[in-house]
Amino acid sequence: ALCFLGLVYFVGDESVEKNIEKSLEFLTLSAKQNNNPAQNFLGEFYYNGEEVEKNLLKAIEFYFLAGMNG
Repeated sequence: ALCFLGLVYFVGDESVEKNIEKSLEFLTLSAKQNNNPAQNFLGEFYYNGEEVEKNLLKAIEFYFLAGMNG
């Protein structure tokens, strides 16, 4: 649920205003609970610099965690 909520805030929709700060908060909470999709999304966001400052070290960290949680 946290991962989904983070994605909703990342893209925004009719009922939820886009909010990158909240998105990262929810995705990070989900990633800390070993949620593979959240870890992968965070890896992608940091790798591509999507709405966040590009950070390859963070991207590798989240990709590694996602791989470990398969």
